[in-house]
Amino acid sequence: MTNLASKTANTDNPASPAICPIAGEGTDAAIPAIDTTNEVQGAPGDINIDGTTAIAAASGTIGKSIGDQLAEAGLGWKSYQESLPPGGADEVNISDGYFTDKTNFPAITPTLTPALSGSDVVALYAAKHNPFVYFQSVQEGYIPGNTLDNSVDFEGADGLYADLASGHVPTFSFIAPNQCNDQHGRGNAGAFCNFDPSDNGSQAGLNPALIIRGDVTVRKLVTAIKASPVWHSGNNAIVVLWDENDYSTAPETNQVPLIVDTSYGARGVVSATRYNHFSLLKTLEAGFRLPCLNHACDAGVSVMSDLFAVTNVPSVLAAPGISANLVPLPAMQASRQ
Repeated sequence: MTNLASKTANTDNPASPAICPIAGEGTDAAIPAIDTTNEVQGAPGDINIDGTTAIAAASGTIGKSIGDQLAEAGLGWKSYQESLPPGGADEVNISDGYFTDKTNFPAITPTLTPALSGSDVVALYAAKHNPFVYFQSVQEGYIPGNTLDNSVDFEGADGLYADLASGHVPTFSFIAPNQCNDQHGRGNAGAFCNFDPSDNGSQAGLNPALIIRGDVTVRKLVTAIKASPVWHSGNNAIVVLWDENDYSTAPETNQVPLIVDTSYGARGVVSATRYNHFSLLKTLEAGFRLPCLNHACDAGVSVMSDLFAVTNVPSVLAAPGISANLVPLPAMQASRQ
């Protein structure tokens, strides 16, 4: 489940065999210019960065996250995960908000007809969209404020909407809608959540229901954040980020939307600089006065300084500032802007 070749034993209790722990140091996987192993299994493949740039495997990769850094600096963070089950994130790979892949369906009485298993659960919550749960430090919780308890649902007494209403939010918020509301879709969740019929970059290849659901979700989240008293205290930013493009093959420059709405600064600013996800991490770390991690330290990775000058902070195509509410929509596609 991880590219980090740390060979560190899974020591969390109870064990999380499918969510292997990231810790120590190791060698990460190379990022090829064109990938034919992830999502697709042949030509033309996925263009990871720009079709030309590749990143070689690097030794000495440290198995820690920005969550570790924030906790060590005495700063708080939370991972708000829509449809997280009531029991929390421990050992859970997928959940529909109630049942998980760990649910013992045969033990449920009366007997379910037809019989169900963990593979029948609609993967609304998915651990792959909650990166913090893959880190051994979080699984074992040996750093105060850096545990599995940091992963919470949107609802509930300690959930996103309750935190926003009370004004008690952490320094860094990672917000992931479920897979019906992040425009990704699922194959077993009904017509309004079906996968796109074709990932070819065309409008005809899209499921319009997913677009509407994503738009409504973003509006609801942004409205709730701006209604919170914390939005009006200090400098804050909402970042709406897609993590992949639409897989179209021509033209293909692998551009994904990154939209920022700030409580301060200029509006309507667009950057002409090409940034990537490492740039966003490096910018977040710089904003929180943290050192860079791993590939965020690469010479070719720039901080989004042109977008974060206090006197000229943009509201579009930027990234978060001093205090950030990060809204990652894990599978929104570039054609769905």
